[in-house]
This record gives sequence, structure tokens and C-alpha cells, in this order.
Amino acid sequence: ETRRSREEERERERRIGETRAKAGPSLREEELKRLSAALAPHELRLHEIAADGHCLYRSIAHQLAAGDEASALDFRHCRRLAAEYIRSHADDFLPFLLAEHDFSDGLLESYCSQVELSSEWGGQLEITAIAHASRRCIAVHSADAPLLLTGAEYEGNGPRLQLAYHRHYYGLGEHYNALVPAD
Repeated sequence: ETRRSREEERERERRIGETRAKAGPSLREEELKRLSAALAPHELRLHEIAADGHCLYRSIAHQLAAGDEASALDFRHCRRLAAEYIRSHADDFLPFLLAEHDFSDGLLESYCSQVELSSEWGGQLEITAIAHASRRCIAVHSADAPLLLTGAEYEGNGPRLQLAYHRHYYGLGEHYNALVPAD
């Protein structure tokens, strides 16, 4: 019985492999191929970041620590930095929040608390807030869009914080990784 179940399992794995081979490359594989080609002229490669809802903040913390600014920085610091900046510059961010959420008196504070205290994914609003709060340029590379620079006015304040944005990296959807110099 054990031998038979092992043979059945091998046969099952073989069939799965054949099916995958016939299906061609996955969306993830195709995206990674295009992204690698886009990163090559910049001499950058991916540095994998955990997919836990904190990937944007972990990627930025990685970049800040790589610049030896404060190796003690972590994703919680980056979340707090974004939330505090959004709170203190509400007029700059409220129109974007209203485009995605129904208005309520506590909308801004509720959003900032979510940024600061949850594992909710971050995006362009948070990148903008962190770029301004840290006074650093954040470069977001992706497979299918031109390079996006946020905080370009801070280019002279240190190396760019280099991120990769993926639409198909994980089955969950969008993901950010840090970028490091290619070896």
C-alpha cells in the first residue's frame, strides 16, 4: 500500500508538471522577465521582501538601512512616518482619500490609524508621505510602467530608495520588493 501510494503520488506530480509545461510561463514569470530587463540598465536586482501586508514599508526600511541612515529602522517606523506626515498635511491627502472612501468626520484619523497600526497594504499615497517625511527620492520600478520617481526634489539628500512593484508576484496580488545593486 505504501509503495502504491508513492507511485500514485509520483504519477500525480508528473501530470501536474506536464500541465504546467503546456500552460507556458506564468504571469509572475513573464512579469519578472520584463522587470529584470527594465532593471538591467540600472544595474539593480531584486531583494525579496516578505509578503505580509508590510512589504512596502519593509522595502523602504531596507533601503533606508542600506544607506546606513539608521539600521534600527523597521517597517513600524515607516508606517508611523507615513501616518504622521499624512496627519500633518491633511489638505494634501484628503482629496485622494475622498476619491476612495465615503466622507466622514473621522476619515483622515481612521485612515492614518490603519496605516500606522494594521498590516493593510501601502501604495502611492504612503510612498508620497514617506518621500516627503524622510526628504528622500523613492524610485518605483515595474515591468509595465515607466520609472516612477516620488520626491525627486530630494535627489541630493542621499541615494534613491529603490523599490520594485509587482502585480503578479504572489497570488494575493500586488507586492513590493527592495532593489539592490546587481553583483
